[in-house]
Amino acid sequence: MDDGQRAESGRWTGQGLRYLASGAAQFALDWAVFAVLHAATGASGLPNLAGRVSGALLGFAINSRWTFGGAPAWQGPRFRRFGVLWLLQTAASTALVWGAARWLPAGGVYLAKPAIEIALAAAGFLAWRGWIRHAH
Repeated sequence: MDDGQRAESGRWTGQGLRYLASGAAQFALDWAVFAVLHAATGASGLPNLAGRVSGALLGFAINSRWTFGGAPAWQGPRFRRFGVLWLLQTAASTALVWGAARWLPAGGVYLAKPAIEIALAAAGFLAWRGWIRHAH
């Protein structure tokens, strides 16, 4: 492995660790909003959407500034690409959370949501790194 490959590997590692830390904060907010609203209403769709909006706003700011460097661009190509990814992931998340709430035993949705969001976060990291961040 030459110096350039080592440097790139280090960037991936650092960004990956920061993305995990950011994701933990994002998920904590998302899950807390979901859990409170789900417990209060018994619904799963709108509480999931509210949680994802909360987490997304926090995550876009943290990932733009800290994980991948630079100031959050709340408009322009980067934000549009983020919006497309967020809409796709939110549709998938909401459908899966709704299914979990419907088909799993009572309380199962509280365990299913983290698994769903972790899987979506893995795909999201690759999209952030390769597509959203490089928008010009």
